[in-house]
Amino acid sequence: MVSGKVIKANSAEGVKNVAVKLSEPGHVYPTYITAADGMYSFTTSNTGFEKTITCERNDNHRNGVTTLDLVRMQKHLLGIQPFTTQYQEIAADANNSQNVSAIDLIEIRKLILGIYTEFPSNKSWRFVPGSISFIDVMSPGNTDFVGVKIGDVNFTANPGIQGPLLPRSLPAAALMTKDQNYHKGDVINVPIRIASDQKLTGFQFTLAATGMEILGLLPGTISIGEEDYALFNDRMTVSWFDEDNVDVSTGDILFTIQLKANETGDLNHAISINSSITEAELYVDGEKTLVPELRIDQPGGVDELTILSCSPNPWKDETRISFYLPQADQVTYSLSDVNGKRIKSFSENLNAGYQSLTLKSSDFAARGMIFLEIRVGQYAAVERMIVLD
Repeated sequence: MVSGKVIKANSAEGVKNVAVKLSEPGHVYPTYITAADGMYSFTTSNTGFEKTITCERNDNHRNGVTTLDLVRMQKHLLGIQPFTTQYQEIAADANNSQNVSAIDLIEIRKLILGIYTEFPSNKSWRFVPGSISFIDVMSPGNTDFVGVKIGDVNFTANPGIQGPLLPRSLPAAALMTKDQNYHKGDVINVPIRIASDQKLTGFQFTLAATGMEILGLLPGTISIGEEDYALFNDRMTVSWFDEDNVDVSTGDILFTIQLKANETGDLNHAISINSSITEAELYVDGEKTLVPELRIDQPGGVDELTILSCSPNPWKDETRISFYLPQADQVTYSLSDVNGKRIKSFSENLNAGYQSLTLKSSDFAARGMIFLEIRVGQYAAVERMIVLD
């Protein structure tokens, strides 16, 4: 019997969906596909020939790969914070050149931006031997392997994921701009401001601009350049970071988006930040992760109660609702089904500004489509959501 376990680097967690192959001169054994525990085993013949075990997995190249990995790599390359394990060296070697350089940064950024869907010169996982213990060639053997997710130098990859990556429920960070009306053919500049003081480490997201062509970004408080974004007609992906952090103040213009209108309209109905290509994340104070949300205000208008996001949605265990309150007061939350029947209601006192609410499915029995109403003073807003069994 030849057996062992494939575990994730920097963890004892098993790696799923690894194709483990055993071969010897004149014979190849059936491939073993690991389950979530990472275990594998082969029943072999005592032929006396040398046996070779190999591991392979090549899917979901973006699993665990974010702009935070670029921050960590840059600190290593600059000598600010060198890597502490050989597994980080392997993970950072995106182009499989056997060393880590600025070229690897470029390759990983292209993956994050959606220019690449997979690494051109590497597989999504690399495997190195762990412990090897053979008493002699005729005795049972145990061979363990360590799986390293390429691009994931901070070890955040989920080794059990095979399908599309699921959105995470994170606190919100608001970005702001003013609404603008425009006509077909207009070229407009859209300044994007930060809504609160931050020590900004970086961010990544997809910007959608329906009915518009995105021309590019202009730097503001942060030094953002052409290497930090990619254009896909009416969508743009962005990945920017600064390993030293940048102090930004409320109202600072981070950058300006240049757009050309293909039809007449207004920004409120045209642009948004989402995760359709590059997952929307914003990093502050080093590695604290938030979700960037774009708020489009009416020029000179009165602020209203606005639900900014419900993430994830649909959801099973819990979701996080981000919203803006125009005034400090008692806030009432009401959940109801499609027939208007009240499921749950509760209140809390909150200050004006950006707030969030976490809902847990364990707190009520209803499933399927439900509606959340948030009410404060004369203002109310409703969010539709789907709760899964």
